[in-house]
Amino acid sequence: MRNPRVRGAAAAGMAAGLLLASAGGTAPPASAAPVPPASSWPGGPPAAAAALHSGHYQEAEALYRQAGRTPEALRGLAETLRLTGRYREALAVLTPPDPETPPEPALLLERARIHLERGEAAPARDALDEMLAQVRGKVGTDWLEGETLLGLLQLRVGEREAGFARLDEVIAVYDELPAAAFSARELTAVGQAAARLGFRSPGLFRDALRVFDEAAALDPADPLPRLLAAELLLDKFNTAEARESLESVLRQNPRNPRALYGLARLPAGSGGTPLPAADPLAEALAINPRFPPARALEVHRLLERERGDEAQRRALSAVGELPDAPEVMSALGAALFLAEESHPLAELETRFRAVWPGDPRLEIGLAAAAERRRRYREAARRARAALRLEPGSASASRLLGLNLLRLGRMEEGRTVLEEAFSRDPFDALVKNTLDLLDELDGYEVVSSPPFEIVLPAAEAELLAPYVEELAREALTGFGERYGFVPEAGLRIEIYDRSADFSVRTVGIPGIGAHGVCFGEVIALESPSAREAGTYHWASTLWHELAHVVSLGMTDNRVPRWFTEGLSLLEERRRFGDGAPLGFYAALRDGRLLDLPELNDGFVRPSWPGQVAVSYFHASLVLEHIEAEYGFSVILEMLEGFRRGFGSSEVIRQTLDLAPEELDAAVDAGIGDRYGAAARDLGAPAAGAGHPPAAGGTDPGFLVERADAAPRNFVRQLLAGIALFRAERDAEAEERLQRAAEIAPDYGGADGPQGFLARIFTRAGQMDRARSALTRHLRRVPAAYDAWLRLAELESAAEDPSGAADALVSAIHAYPMFAEPHERLAELAAAAGRPRIEVRERLAVLATDPPDRAGALFGLAQAHFGAGDRQSARRRVLEALEIAPTFEEALRLLLELRREG
Repeated sequence: MRNPRVRGAAAAGMAAGLLLASAGGTAPPASAAPVPPASSWPGGPPAAAAALHSGHYQEAEALYRQAGRTPEALRGLAETLRLTGRYREALAVLTPPDPETPPEPALLLERARIHLERGEAAPARDALDEMLAQVRGKVGTDWLEGETLLGLLQLRVGEREAGFARLDEVIAVYDELPAAAFSARELTAVGQAAARLGFRSPGLFRDALRVFDEAAALDPADPLPRLLAAELLLDKFNTAEARESLESVLRQNPRNPRALYGLARLPAGSGGTPLPAADPLAEALAINPRFPPARALEVHRLLERERGDEAQRRALSAVGELPDAPEVMSALGAALFLAEESHPLAELETRFRAVWPGDPRLEIGLAAAAERRRRYREAARRARAALRLEPGSASASRLLGLNLLRLGRMEEGRTVLEEAFSRDPFDALVKNTLDLLDELDGYEVVSSPPFEIVLPAAEAELLAPYVEELAREALTGFGERYGFVPEAGLRIEIYDRSADFSVRTVGIPGIGAHGVCFGEVIALESPSAREAGTYHWASTLWHELAHVVSLGMTDNRVPRWFTEGLSLLEERRRFGDGAPLGFYAALRDGRLLDLPELNDGFVRPSWPGQVAVSYFHASLVLEHIEAEYGFSVILEMLEGFRRGFGSSEVIRQTLDLAPEELDAAVDAGIGDRYGAAARDLGAPAAGAGHPPAAGGTDPGFLVERADAAPRNFVRQLLAGIALFRAERDAEAEERLQRAAEIAPDYGGADGPQGFLARIFTRAGQMDRARSALTRHLRRVPAAYDAWLRLAELESAAEDPSGAADALVSAIHAYPMFAEPHERLAELAAAAGRPRIEVRERLAVLATDPPDRAGALFGLAQAHFGAGDRQSARRRVLEALEIAPTFEEALRLLLELRREG
């Protein structure tokens, strides 16, 4: 096993290199003037170059056209036209008017760049061959740039030995001569060669960043070295450094389409990353509507949102304009694959291989598309095919390894990722995942078919019984309800650190979720990963087990909105759940998505909190369908998805409705149930639990605001809470009752029923307190302390069964404290339920109680009561080792010896 500290050291070294790359002068300070310094590239009139560098393309075009046919002016004009997608015009500009006139090498190089951007391998190669015939071996010309582009092209068309030899030659030239001998563009070419050769010698990745930095310092106005650095950083999942480099380009030229495209590749709206004010992809396409990577990303986004028909139309349009561009061909392949159009896909694969026989991009694109749709076996198969084309492909190795892990093939996945790491120790996803696998070596595996439960060793004894019991209950119930039982075993992984869970899910920390289902593998956070009262581990496990059913019944073809809605509906059915405040606000503001767009709320959120709202909204859609048409229709819809139909087709087939009609019916139901409370919220204001700054928590101020809007439940709630805290209980009760009446389904932790329960308790009205607390907990099942209070109230009312149920619910909310286990053990002992008492006494012991001897003695008594004399004797002896004079333990030992 590799020492994770070695990996950490490698990554730290890369991070230092990356920091140097972004801090060494490539990015001007934010306060720098927008006018760039003088540049040697592309040359021509300074005013024209300045306009080009700042994104004033129309002005740059006019000025360059006025400058005549000097090589610098022609190159600048061609670059202006290329950046705005006018490729054919750019090629015409670079073609000598007299066919007998030999083209300038610099112009041939630019022709090659444009052909490569369009995916035209043959004319690109012709231009490079002609250019290199004139300048080969001449440093200070465009020789190294041409050699690098030709070497990269050779690799993509399957000439691997020749391509690598050419790139090696570029590196050798750089090593032999002083840095001062090279232009900025030559240094950039050296960086490109180093980045491509990095899988053979990982130190070259860092060298590439260093050389890009040198090039950017030599010619600060040229965006190319910073763009290439950003793309290399993105490939290593160093998004923070990549963003810095991209933003430095955009500060200089806000209309650089390649930089905007790079920004669009960054993850947004998750892990604390703020949502962008504008869509950089849309901006890039507005500037250059033919930029192949942006056209491809547009298709992939539509596929991510499960809009397959629109994605296929966009992909076909892109391929029509750019027939050989590998990015758009790959995007079309992904659309055809997900639409299960095997014959057109096979034709596309044949054509792609004919044009790009050494490029794994199509297979990688198909693997990534399968992965996004949870088709992990197909993702692994396609990744293997990509590796056969390019054995050193970091992307293919990463995809293969991660998808094997998602299939539960842990050792095989680890082997693949170890091999990938040996080639590229700076890939953050690979490095993080391998470190996680090293940590998992120290986890405990509890085998209880069909489950394999993987837990932190320190928590295994405490958590395993509850995880197994709940998982069995879920699968049994789902099996009866859905008629589906997974054929294979299920692996359930529980992580005691949120960062580890995130790495298991997406390879990087900060996902912001609690659980994930890959089909036959489930991962979720341990209760200890969050504070008590903020996370309900049991409902998370239940939710993910419901995904096992919907994914399994559809061969992983179920749409995201349907599987999430169904899982949350099953979760709400079992544990309860209320409407979040964000849902009321979204309903008020008209921001709930229609069914055709509902997936967008999960995968491309456009405002903070939209993901949580989309979960709840989707569950209401499924709740409506079941209530109106019966549960059998849910099963019919799952079968429709299994057969490959999309949401609209399934809705039409099973409900005999257009999606718009279903939307209207669901909206009417939501309006009846939540609409009045949402409308009466008024203009957007501070949410419950967050009083407005003016007036703070002063009861008088909040009461005045509540009186001004008597149907605004948030204002009534805030006033009621303030009055409760001021011990003005009669007034508080009135406000809280009003809030509960207006919004009975509100699911905030500060819900009115919880405060009403405390008011009734203070008044000695215990029956009312029990009722109010029960209603509160149906809306907020994670409220650990409230479950303990309910257990006390049930015990006081002489309802031990109700008290036991409340304590079990407390454990489902947070099992890491001893109190609910101790109390449940006492109730089990009184009720003559020794099996439960033993389980709870074991749990008390697993919480590492301060009185360990007492906990051991309690466990010994439980074993004795259950008739397990051997275990009772062992545990009482352990207690006496800690406290030799423990009288009760001595008496129990004597009794055990008397019985033999």
